[in-house]
Amino acid sequence: MARILWRILMAVLCAGLILFAVAQYNDPDPQIWAVLYSIGAIWTGLAAFAPRLIAGRAATLLLLISVISASCAVVYFWPAHPNWWRQEVWWHDEEAREGMGMMILAACIALVGGYRLLAPRV
Repeated sequence: MARILWRILMAVLCAGLILFAVAQYNDPDPQIWAVLYSIGAIWTGLAAFAPRLIAGRAATLLLLISVISASCAVVYFWPAHPNWWRQEVWWHDEEAREGMGMMILAACIALVGGYRLLAPRV
């Protein structure tokens, strides 16, 4: 039952990240963000629909690289604006939105990594 719920969560996150990638059409730098969200969508999609594909050594190494890269990107994109989490700030500040988007992406990839570590036999 827990695996079914986990796979449903991963499917929902995958759908959300796909929507994030599609919504980048009006962003000032859509190529970067669409690719980043697509990477997250691929990992969550694999965890949801083909979890055996993330069980191998090569996939585990790529996933580890993705988790580390996403974590470093969170540090890089962390919003410098005070109170960046408040709607009146992120509504008008592109940097705050990018930082929050990177946090969401990193959390999604980290969840897949946690799943891979906690449930290695899929």
